[in-house]
Amino acid sequence: MRRFWLFFAITLVSTFAGCDADYNRRLASATDNIKFVARINKNLTEAPTSPGFDQIPLFVRPPRPMALAQEFQLAAVNVPGQFDLAATFLDPQDDKLHVLARFKKARRTAKNAPPPQPRGPFKAEIMGILGGVYGVTGGKFNPDKQSPNTFERMDIKLQNDRFAQVYLYNRGDLDVALIWDYPNSQKAALASKIVLCLKSFAVGPRAKSSFSGNLLQDEAAPGTGGAVSF
Repeated sequence: MRRFWLFFAITLVSTFAGCDADYNRRLASATDNIKFVARINKNLTEAPTSPGFDQIPLFVRPPRPMALAQEFQLAAVNVPGQFDLAATFLDPQDDKLHVLARFKKARRTAKNAPPPQPRGPFKAEIMGILGGVYGVTGGKFNPDKQSPNTFERMDIKLQNDRFAQVYLYNRGDLDVALIWDYPNSQKAALASKIVLCLKSFAVGPRAKSSFSGNLLQDEAAPGTGGAVSF
């Protein structure tokens, strides 16, 4: 009988210890997310909802003081229907962020519109644009994990003392390219802000959640909505 009560007591203590450890883990996670959101709000601009960002949906917050330009600033993107979103962000330091996104399967723009034109492979079309704009004839993309996102990244040394970083993102039915173009003198100042931009980047359901103010450093467990319960 004594053995039973001894085993029961050990089990009870272990259970409470496990609950306490789980509580501390979730509390630490919530604290980290609060700090993460504070860093984002300090360093990044608000995510635009137009033109088309909310319809895709695509959530991206560029570094301050970048602002959405009236027109897309990269040449060689003139094929109708080639992309579902083409936008550029600019700032006074001549930093640029070009965003190209499209659904993997082209969609009709109107009910009675003709079938969309066939599209080539997304990466191949991005390389074609990079070749036309920057003269890039080759290059290798490498995995770049910026939790909770994983990109393919390629760095390009440009003329006139400039530098470019290209990030490709593929998830669900969307393909996205983020093309950074900035003076070499801005590289150190932008480095941490680019990381924050990539970490907070979201598409699909997570983008909708982010537009609602639910920014998470890591993916939330299904059904939790990112909340921490105690």
